[in-house]
Amino acid sequence: MFPLVEFCLLAALVAVPRSGADPECRLGVSSVSSGLRPAVVRVGEGWSVGEVSGDIFEGALNAFGATADEQGRVWLAVADRAAELSVYRAAEDGTGWVELYRYAAGSEVRRVEVLAGPGDSAAVFVFFLTAENAGDLRALRLDPADTLPALELAVAVGPDTITAFAVAADRDRSYYLYCLYANEMRGGRNAAFTRSLDFGKSWEVPQGWWNCWDPALAYGSGSTVHAAWRYAGTGREIHVQTSRFYGRPRSWWSHRRVSPTGEPVTEPTIAQLDTANDARGAAWVAWTVADRYDRRRRVEFARSEDGGAGWSHVGTPAGEPFLDRWAPVLTAAPGRPYGPVQLGYVAGRVGTDTTDTMPDKTTLRWRTTTRTHPAHWSAPAGAGLGPVASGPGVKPRLVIPPGAPRGRPVFLYSLR
Repeated sequence: MFPLVEFCLLAALVAVPRSGADPECRLGVSSVSSGLRPAVVRVGEGWSVGEVSGDIFEGALNAFGATADEQGRVWLAVADRAAELSVYRAAEDGTGWVELYRYAAGSEVRRVEVLAGPGDSAAVFVFFLTAENAGDLRALRLDPADTLPALELAVAVGPDTITAFAVAADRDRSYYLYCLYANEMRGGRNAAFTRSLDFGKSWEVPQGWWNCWDPALAYGSGSTVHAAWRYAGTGREIHVQTSRFYGRPRSWWSHRRVSPTGEPVTEPTIAQLDTANDARGAAWVAWTVADRYDRRRRVEFARSEDGGAGWSHVGTPAGEPFLDRWAPVLTAAPGRPYGPVQLGYVAGRVGTDTTDTMPDKTTLRWRTTTRTHPAHWSAPAGAGLGPVASGPGVKPRLVIPPGAPRGRPVFLYSLR
Protein backbone atom coordinates (compact mmCIF):
# COMPACT_ATOMS: atom_id res chain seq x y z
CA MET A 1 0.00 0.00 0.00
CA PHE A 2 1.13 3.53 -0.69
CA PRO A 3 0.49 6.48 1.65
CA LEU A 4 -2.21 8.97 0.82
CA VAL A 5 -0.52 12.23 -0.05
CA GLU A 6 -1.40 15.55 -1.60
CA PHE A 7 -0.67 16.17 -5.27
CA CYS A 8 0.16 19.32 -7.18
CA LEU A 9 1.73 20.39 -10.45
CA LEU A 10 3.48 23.69 -10.94
CA ALA A 11 3.06 24.27 -14.67
CA ALA A 12 -0.29 24.41 -16.44
CA LEU A 13 0.39 25.23 -20.07
CA VAL A 14 -2.19 22.94 -21.65
CA ALA A 15 -5.27 21.94 -19.66
CA VAL A 16 -8.57 20.22 -20.42
CA PRO A 17 -11.31 21.69 -18.22
CA ARG A 18 -13.25 19.20 -16.16
CA SER A 19 -16.60 19.60 -14.52
CA GLY A 20 -16.95 18.25 -11.02
CA ALA A 21 -13.31 17.19 -10.61
CA ASP A 22 -12.10 17.50 -7.03
CA PRO A 23 -8.30 17.79 -6.86
CA GLU A 24 -8.37 17.28 -3.10
CA CYS A 25 -10.28 13.98 -3.12
CA ARG A 26 -8.49 10.93 -1.76
CA LEU A 27 -8.60 7.63 -3.58
CA GLY A 28 -9.41 4.25 -2.10
CA VAL A 29 -7.30 2.35 -4.62
CA SER A 30 -4.31 0.22 -3.68
CA SER A 31 -1.87 2.63 -5.27
CA VAL A 32 -1.70 6.37 -4.69
CA SER A 33 -4.08 9.16 -4.00
CA SER A 34 -5.46 12.49 -4.91
CA GLY A 35 -5.16 15.31 -7.35
CA LEU A 36 -2.86 13.50 -9.77
CA ARG A 37 -2.30 15.40 -12.96
CA PRO A 38 -0.51 13.54 -15.74
CA ALA A 39 1.74 15.81 -17.72
CA VAL A 40 3.98 15.07 -20.64
CA VAL A 41 7.67 15.59 -21.26
CA ARG A 42 8.98 15.81 -24.80
CA VAL A 43 12.33 14.09 -24.65
CA GLY A 44 14.82 16.16 -26.60
CA GLU A 45 18.50 16.97 -26.50
CA GLY A 46 19.56 17.25 -22.89
CA TRP A 47 16.08 17.04 -21.37
CA SER A 48 15.76 20.61 -20.16
CA VAL A 49 12.85 21.64 -17.99
CA GLY A 50 11.71 23.76 -20.93
CA GLU A 51 10.68 20.54 -22.65
CA VAL A 52 7.70 20.20 -20.29
CA SER A 53 4.55 20.63 -22.29
CA GLY A 54 2.16 21.00 -19.36
CA ASP A 55 -0.99 19.56 -17.82
CA ILE A 56 -3.32 17.31 -19.76
CA PHE A 57 -5.76 16.40 -17.01
CA GLU A 58 -6.48 17.83 -13.58
CA GLY A 59 -8.43 15.94 -10.94
CA ALA A 60 -8.53 12.79 -8.87
CA LEU A 61 -6.83 10.09 -10.92
CA ASN A 62 -6.82 6.30 -10.49
CA ALA A 63 -4.83 5.14 -13.51
CA PHE A 64 -3.66 6.05 -16.99
CA GLY A 65 -2.14 4.40 -20.06
CA ALA A 66 -0.68 5.57 -23.36
CA THR A 67 0.45 4.44 -26.81
CA ALA A 68 1.17 5.76 -30.32
CA ASP A 69 -0.65 4.80 -33.52
CA GLU A 70 0.94 4.14 -36.93
CA GLN A 71 0.42 7.79 -37.91
CA GLY A 72 2.65 8.78 -35.00
CA ARG A 73 -0.08 10.32 -32.86
CA VAL A 74 0.05 9.79 -29.10
CA TRP A 75 -3.03 8.45 -27.30
CA LEU A 76 -3.70 8.77 -23.57
CA ALA A 77 -6.52 7.24 -21.51
CA VAL A 78 -7.20 8.52 -17.99
CA ALA A 79 -9.46 6.93 -15.36
CA ASP A 80 -10.73 9.31 -12.70
CA ARG A 81 -12.32 8.65 -9.33
CA ALA A 82 -15.82 9.07 -10.76
CA ALA A 83 -15.47 5.80 -12.74
CA GLU A 84 -15.10 7.75 -15.96
CA LEU A 85 -12.55 7.16 -18.71
CA SER A 86 -11.31 10.09 -20.77
CA VAL A 87 -9.32 9.56 -23.97
CA TYR A 88 -6.97 12.20 -25.39
CA ARG A 89 -4.84 12.45 -28.52
CA ALA A 90 -1.81 14.57 -29.39
CA ALA A 91 0.78 15.07 -32.11
CA GLU A 92 3.91 12.88 -32.18
CA ASP A 93 5.86 15.39 -30.08
CA GLY A 94 3.30 15.28 -27.27
CA THR A 95 1.71 18.66 -27.98
CA GLY A 96 -1.78 19.77 -28.94
CA TRP A 97 -3.81 17.47 -26.71
CA VAL A 98 -7.49 17.07 -27.62
CA GLU A 99 -10.09 15.21 -25.58
CA LEU A 100 -11.91 12.77 -27.90
CA TYR A 101 -14.03 10.44 -25.76
CA ARG A 102 -15.56 10.08 -22.35
CA TYR A 103 -16.90 6.76 -21.15
CA ALA A 104 -18.78 5.92 -17.94
CA ALA A 105 -17.29 2.63 -16.73
CA GLY A 106 -19.95 2.13 -14.06
CA SER A 107 -17.41 0.95 -11.49
CA GLU A 108 -14.08 2.13 -10.14
CA VAL A 109 -11.31 1.71 -12.74
CA ARG A 110 -8.06 0.43 -11.21
CA ARG A 111 -5.74 -0.16 -14.18
CA VAL A 112 -5.60 1.16 -17.76
CA GLU A 113 -3.53 0.09 -20.77
CA VAL A 114 -3.71 1.38 -24.35
CA LEU A 115 -2.75 -0.38 -27.61
CA ALA A 116 -2.86 0.61 -31.27
CA GLY A 117 -3.38 -1.89 -34.10
CA PRO A 118 -2.22 -1.10 -37.67
CA GLY A 119 -3.50 -1.81 -41.17
CA ASP A 120 -6.93 -1.71 -42.77
CA SER A 121 -8.45 -2.70 -39.42
CA ALA A 122 -6.53 -0.04 -37.53
CA ALA A 123 -7.96 0.68 -34.10
CA VAL A 124 -6.97 1.99 -30.70
CA PHE A 125 -7.84 -0.25 -27.75
CA VAL A 126 -8.30 1.07 -24.22
CA PHE A 127 -8.17 -1.86 -21.77
CA PHE A 128 -9.45 -1.13 -18.27
CA LEU A 129 -9.84 -3.17 -15.08
CA THR A 130 -12.85 -2.31 -12.94
CA ALA A 131 -13.75 -3.21 -9.36
CA GLU A 132 -16.88 -5.08 -10.48
CA ASN A 133 -16.84 -8.81 -9.61
CA ALA A 134 -13.48 -8.31 -7.87
CA GLY A 135 -11.94 -7.36 -11.20
CA ASP A 136 -13.65 -7.33 -14.60
CA LEU A 137 -11.39 -6.66 -17.58
CA ARG A 138 -12.95 -4.85 -20.53
CA ALA A 139 -11.80 -2.79 -23.49
CA LEU A 140 -12.95 0.04 -25.74
CA ARG A 141 -12.17 -0.17 -29.45
CA LEU A 142 -11.81 3.29 -30.95
CA ASP A 143 -11.58 4.32 -34.59
CA PRO A 144 -8.41 6.41 -35.20
CA ALA A 145 -10.17 8.10 -38.14
CA ASP A 146 -12.99 9.24 -35.82
CA THR A 147 -15.67 7.93 -38.21
CA LEU A 148 -17.00 4.94 -36.24
CA PRO A 149 -18.48 4.90 -32.72
CA ALA A 150 -16.55 3.40 -29.82
CA LEU A 151 -17.26 -0.28 -29.19
CA GLU A 152 -17.14 -1.88 -25.73
CA LEU A 153 -15.56 -5.34 -25.57
CA ALA A 154 -15.50 -7.96 -22.79
CA VAL A 155 -12.05 -9.49 -22.28
CA ALA A 156 -12.23 -11.39 -18.98
CA VAL A 157 -15.38 -10.83 -16.92
CA GLY A 158 -17.11 -12.90 -14.27
CA PRO A 159 -16.45 -14.26 -10.79
CA ASP A 160 -12.66 -14.75 -11.11
CA THR A 161 -10.58 -12.17 -9.25
CA ILE A 162 -8.24 -10.06 -11.41
CA THR A 163 -5.87 -7.55 -9.83
CA ALA A 164 -3.34 -6.88 -12.62
CA PHE A 165 -2.99 -7.39 -16.36
CA ALA A 166 -0.73 -6.69 -19.32
CA VAL A 167 -1.53 -6.42 -23.02
CA ALA A 168 0.31 -6.38 -26.34
CA ALA A 169 -0.42 -6.36 -30.08
CA ASP A 170 1.68 -7.57 -32.96
CA ARG A 171 2.41 -5.47 -36.05
CA ASP A 172 0.89 -7.67 -38.77
CA ARG A 173 -1.76 -6.06 -40.94
CA SER A 174 -4.20 -8.65 -39.54
CA TYR A 175 -2.86 -8.27 -36.03
CA TYR A 176 -3.65 -10.32 -32.92
CA LEU A 177 -4.19 -8.93 -29.43
CA TYR A 178 -2.61 -10.61 -26.39
CA CYS A 179 -3.52 -10.37 -22.70
CA LEU A 180 -2.00 -11.84 -19.53
CA TYR A 181 -4.05 -11.24 -16.37
CA ALA A 182 -3.46 -12.35 -12.78
CA ASN A 183 -4.92 -12.63 -9.29
CA GLU A 184 -2.05 -11.34 -7.15
CA MET A 185 -3.83 -12.30 -3.93
CA ARG A 186 -2.60 -15.88 -4.25
CA GLY A 187 -0.09 -18.12 -6.00
CA GLY A 188 -0.41 -21.39 -7.88
CA ARG A 189 -2.47 -21.30 -11.05
CA ASN A 190 -3.46 -17.71 -10.48
CA ALA A 191 -3.19 -16.20 -13.98
CA ALA A 192 -4.23 -16.75 -17.58
CA PHE A 193 -3.11 -15.79 -21.08
CA THR A 194 -5.59 -15.21 -23.88
CA ARG A 195 -5.61 -13.92 -27.46
CA SER A 196 -8.05 -12.20 -29.76
CA LEU A 197 -7.79 -13.10 -33.45
CA ASP A 198 -10.62 -10.82 -34.58
CA PHE A 199 -9.56 -7.38 -33.34
CA GLY A 200 -11.00 -7.76 -29.85
CA LYS A 201 -14.48 -9.04 -30.71
CA SER A 202 -13.85 -12.42 -29.07
CA TRP A 203 -11.12 -14.00 -26.94
CA GLU A 204 -9.78 -17.55 -26.89
CA VAL A 205 -10.21 -19.97 -24.02
CA PRO A 206 -7.57 -18.79 -21.50
CA GLN A 207 -4.30 -20.68 -21.13
CA GLY A 208 -3.50 -21.30 -17.46
CA TRP A 209 -0.48 -19.48 -16.02
CA TRP A 210 1.28 -20.29 -12.76
CA ASN A 211 2.65 -18.12 -9.92
CA CYS A 212 2.36 -14.85 -11.82
CA TRP A 213 2.51 -11.45 -10.14
CA ASP A 214 3.27 -8.14 -11.89
CA PRO A 215 2.58 -9.47 -15.41
CA ALA A 216 4.26 -7.86 -18.42
CA LEU A 217 3.88 -8.60 -22.15
CA ALA A 218 5.71 -7.49 -25.27
CA TYR A 219 5.54 -8.31 -28.95
CA GLY A 220 8.98 -8.84 -30.44
CA SER A 221 9.04 -9.36 -34.20
CA GLY A 222 7.65 -11.88 -36.66
CA SER A 223 5.58 -14.25 -34.52
CA THR A 224 7.46 -13.72 -31.23
CA VAL A 225 5.64 -12.78 -28.02
CA HIS A 226 7.39 -12.40 -24.64
CA ALA A 227 5.88 -12.60 -21.15
CA ALA A 228 7.62 -11.57 -17.93
CA TRP A 229 6.41 -11.73 -14.33
CA ARG A 230 7.42 -11.81 -10.71
CA TYR A 231 7.44 -15.36 -9.38
CA ALA A 232 4.69 -15.55 -6.75
CA GLY A 233 6.30 -18.50 -4.96
CA THR A 234 9.01 -16.32 -3.42
CA GLY A 235 8.59 -12.78 -4.73
CA ARG A 236 12.36 -12.84 -5.36
CA GLU A 237 12.60 -13.98 -8.97
CA ILE A 238 11.74 -12.54 -12.38
CA HIS A 239 10.68 -15.18 -14.91
CA VAL A 240 10.43 -14.83 -18.69
CA GLN A 241 8.69 -17.06 -21.22
CA THR A 242 8.63 -16.77 -25.03
CA SER A 243 6.41 -18.03 -27.84
CA ARG A 244 7.48 -18.07 -31.49
CA PHE A 245 3.96 -18.90 -32.70
CA TYR A 246 1.91 -15.83 -31.79
CA GLY A 247 1.27 -17.13 -28.27
CA ARG A 248 -0.90 -20.04 -29.36
CA PRO A 249 -1.48 -22.90 -26.87
CA ARG A 250 1.45 -25.27 -26.29
CA SER A 251 3.83 -22.99 -28.18
CA TRP A 252 5.56 -21.45 -25.15
CA TRP A 253 9.14 -22.37 -24.33
CA SER A 254 10.04 -23.31 -20.76
CA HIS A 255 10.13 -20.23 -18.58
CA ARG A 256 13.51 -18.94 -17.45
CA ARG A 257 14.61 -17.13 -14.33
CA VAL A 258 16.52 -14.02 -15.40
CA SER A 259 17.17 -12.47 -11.97
CA PRO A 260 19.42 -13.70 -9.15
CA THR A 261 17.56 -14.97 -6.10
CA GLY A 262 17.75 -13.62 -2.56
CA GLU A 263 16.30 -10.11 -2.84
CA PRO A 264 12.71 -8.95 -3.36
CA VAL A 265 11.96 -7.93 -6.95
CA THR A 266 9.01 -6.13 -8.54
CA GLU A 267 7.81 -4.32 -11.65
CA PRO A 268 9.23 -6.30 -14.59
CA THR A 269 9.09 -4.65 -18.02
CA ILE A 270 10.16 -6.18 -21.34
CA ALA A 271 10.86 -5.02 -24.91
CA GLN A 272 12.42 -6.36 -28.12
CA LEU A 273 13.73 -4.63 -31.23
CA ASP A 274 11.90 -5.06 -34.52
CA THR A 275 14.25 -7.50 -36.28
CA ALA A 276 13.52 -9.45 -39.48
CA ASN A 277 14.89 -12.72 -38.07
CA ASP A 278 13.11 -13.89 -34.91
CA ALA A 279 16.08 -16.04 -33.91
CA ARG A 280 18.34 -12.97 -33.78
CA GLY A 281 16.00 -10.63 -31.96
CA ALA A 282 17.59 -8.39 -29.33
CA ALA A 283 15.43 -8.17 -26.20
CA TRP A 284 15.74 -6.65 -22.74
CA VAL A 285 13.88 -7.13 -19.47
CA ALA A 286 14.24 -4.75 -16.51
CA TRP A 287 12.90 -4.82 -12.94
CA THR A 288 13.24 -3.23 -9.51
CA VAL A 289 15.34 -4.84 -6.75
CA ALA A 290 14.94 -3.97 -3.06
CA ASP A 291 18.43 -4.41 -1.59
CA ARG A 292 18.30 -6.41 1.65
CA TYR A 293 21.40 -4.73 3.10
CA ASP A 294 21.07 -0.98 2.56
CA ARG A 295 17.33 -0.99 1.73
CA ARG A 296 17.92 0.95 -1.45
CA ARG A 297 16.00 0.17 -4.61
CA ARG A 298 17.78 -0.26 -7.90
CA VAL A 299 16.91 -1.16 -11.48
CA GLU A 300 18.53 -4.28 -12.94
CA PHE A 301 18.19 -5.83 -16.37
CA ALA A 302 18.92 -8.91 -18.45
CA ARG A 303 19.25 -9.21 -22.20
CA SER A 304 18.75 -11.78 -24.94
CA GLU A 305 20.40 -11.75 -28.36
CA ASP A 306 18.51 -14.72 -29.79
CA GLY A 307 14.88 -13.69 -29.52
CA GLY A 308 14.34 -14.97 -25.98
CA ALA A 309 15.91 -18.43 -26.34
CA GLY A 310 18.60 -17.49 -23.82
CA TRP A 311 18.99 -14.68 -21.31
CA SER A 312 22.01 -13.24 -19.50
CA HIS A 313 21.74 -11.19 -16.33
CA VAL A 314 23.74 -7.99 -16.79
CA GLY A 315 23.09 -6.10 -13.56
CA THR A 316 22.27 -2.45 -13.10
CA PRO A 317 23.04 0.36 -15.57
CA ALA A 318 26.11 2.31 -14.48
CA GLY A 319 25.78 5.61 -12.68
CA GLU A 320 23.75 7.07 -9.81
CA PRO A 321 25.07 4.69 -7.13
CA PHE A 322 23.59 6.67 -4.22
CA LEU A 323 20.06 7.14 -5.55
CA ASP A 324 17.05 4.89 -5.25
CA ARG A 325 15.83 3.83 -8.70
CA TRP A 326 12.53 2.08 -9.35
CA ALA A 327 9.42 1.83 -11.59
CA PRO A 328 11.29 0.96 -14.81
CA VAL A 329 9.60 1.03 -18.20
CA LEU A 330 11.16 -0.29 -21.43
CA THR A 331 10.08 0.42 -24.98
CA ALA A 332 11.64 -0.19 -28.39
CA ALA A 333 11.48 2.07 -31.42
CA PRO A 334 9.15 0.44 -33.98
CA GLY A 335 10.66 -0.39 -37.35
CA ARG A 336 14.25 0.10 -36.16
CA PRO A 337 16.13 -3.24 -36.02
CA TYR A 338 19.17 -1.69 -34.32
CA GLY A 339 17.33 0.51 -31.88
CA PRO A 340 17.21 2.50 -29.85
CA VAL A 341 15.61 0.86 -26.84
CA GLN A 342 14.54 3.38 -24.22
CA LEU A 343 14.58 2.83 -20.45
CA GLY A 344 12.72 5.19 -18.16
CA TYR A 345 12.52 5.06 -14.37
CA VAL A 346 12.04 7.13 -11.23
CA ALA A 347 15.07 8.13 -9.18
CA GLY A 348 15.65 9.90 -5.87
CA ARG A 349 14.12 9.31 -2.48
CA VAL A 350 10.63 9.36 -1.00
CA GLY A 351 9.93 11.33 2.15
CA THR A 352 8.69 9.45 5.19
CA ASP A 353 7.01 12.30 7.05
CA THR A 354 5.29 15.62 6.44
CA THR A 355 8.19 17.80 7.60
CA ASP A 356 11.13 19.16 5.64
CA THR A 357 13.57 16.82 7.41
CA MET A 358 12.97 14.11 4.80
CA PRO A 359 11.47 15.81 1.75
CA ASP A 360 10.21 13.87 -1.22
CA LYS A 361 12.86 14.28 -3.91
CA THR A 362 12.08 12.16 -6.93
CA THR A 363 12.65 12.80 -10.60
CA LEU A 364 12.38 11.12 -13.97
CA ARG A 365 15.34 9.45 -15.63
CA TRP A 366 15.78 8.36 -19.24
CA ARG A 367 18.50 6.22 -20.83
CA THR A 368 19.00 4.50 -24.16
CA THR A 369 20.83 1.53 -25.64
CA THR A 370 21.14 -0.15 -29.05
CA ARG A 371 21.59 -3.60 -30.51
CA THR A 372 25.21 -2.74 -31.35
CA HIS A 373 26.06 -2.14 -27.67
CA PRO A 374 23.29 -3.99 -25.78
CA ALA A 375 24.96 -3.87 -22.35
CA HIS A 376 25.89 -0.17 -22.51
CA TRP A 377 23.34 2.44 -21.51
CA SER A 378 23.73 6.14 -22.16
CA ALA A 379 24.39 8.43 -19.21
CA PRO A 380 21.19 9.18 -17.29
CA ALA A 381 19.36 12.28 -18.40
CA GLY A 382 16.50 13.63 -16.38
CA ALA A 383 14.15 16.38 -15.45
CA GLY A 384 13.63 17.58 -11.88
CA LEU A 385 9.92 18.09 -12.16
CA GLY A 386 8.82 17.31 -8.61
CA PRO A 387 7.68 14.17 -6.76
CA VAL A 388 6.78 11.60 -9.42
CA ALA A 389 4.00 9.07 -8.76
CA SER A 390 4.99 5.47 -9.40
CA GLY A 391 2.36 3.20 -7.85
CA PRO A 392 0.33 0.55 -9.70
CA GLY A 393 -1.70 2.18 -12.44
CA VAL A 394 0.17 5.49 -12.41
CA LYS A 395 3.81 4.58 -13.11
CA PRO A 396 5.44 6.64 -15.89
CA ARG A 397 4.98 5.58 -19.51
CA LEU A 398 7.38 5.83 -22.46
CA VAL A 399 5.88 6.05 -25.94
CA ILE A 400 7.94 6.11 -29.15
CA PRO A 401 5.83 7.30 -32.09
CA PRO A 402 6.74 5.73 -35.45
CA GLY A 403 8.99 8.10 -37.33
CA ALA A 404 10.07 10.00 -34.22
CA PRO A 405 13.50 11.59 -34.87
CA ARG A 406 16.22 9.24 -33.58
CA GLY A 407 13.55 7.22 -31.80
CA ARG A 408 12.95 9.88 -29.17
CA PRO A 409 10.13 8.99 -26.80
CA VAL A 410 7.32 10.93 -25.23
CA PHE A 411 7.44 10.45 -21.45
CA LEU A 412 4.10 10.65 -19.66
CA TYR A 413 3.99 10.82 -15.89
CA SER A 414 2.00 11.96 -12.85
CA LEU A 415 3.09 14.26 -10.05
CA ARG A 416 2.08 13.79 -6.45
